[in-house]
Amino acid sequence: MILTGIFRSAKIKSELSDLRLKQMKLQDKIAALAQYSANIADGIITPEEMANSPASVFGRQMNYMISNIPMAMIQGSQAFSLYMGQYGPQMQAFSRDPSMAMMMNANPMMLQMNFFKQALERQGKIEQEKLHVEEKKLQKELSGIEVRIKMLETEQQSLAKAVDNEIRQNAPKFGFSAHG
Repeated sequence: MILTGIFRSAKIKSELSDLRLKQMKLQDKIAALAQYSANIADGIITPEEMANSPASVFGRQMNYMISNIPMAMIQGSQAFSLYMGQYGPQMQAFSRDPSMAMMMNANPMMLQMNFFKQALERQGKIEQEKLHVEEKKLQKELSGIEVRIKMLETEQQSLAKAVDNEIRQNAPKFGFSAHG
């Protein structure tokens, strides 16, 4: 029992070490995804946000910017075209008034930027939903690892007690007495 207990204890220590490493990596990955999610909350990643992000999500952020900004531009242009098709004639009527002309000329540019910003925010929300699903999966995996760690720690403690008791019971008794 003593040798078996010692070997099992060594195996548990090794497994605990591996599990704690996995746990740490998962925690880092979850934190990186949370940072990435915060960065895209407004639909765009600023250079400062990019610089302060973990290296593990740098490539993913670059891909997001490369694919989502052009997509948002297209969606914003489409929304602007639809809007102008519907409200453009009314805007042209207002622009004939000299006091309104300057505002009406600036208004389409502001509208287009607004549609672009809304499209960016939609793209950010879509990506955040994907991240949320991924984070839930990682959290579930992390919970499983934490349960396994607790089980192994409990086994290791009871095994240590059992080995200790076995050693005490099998230790030679030398018969020394206090009266002696």
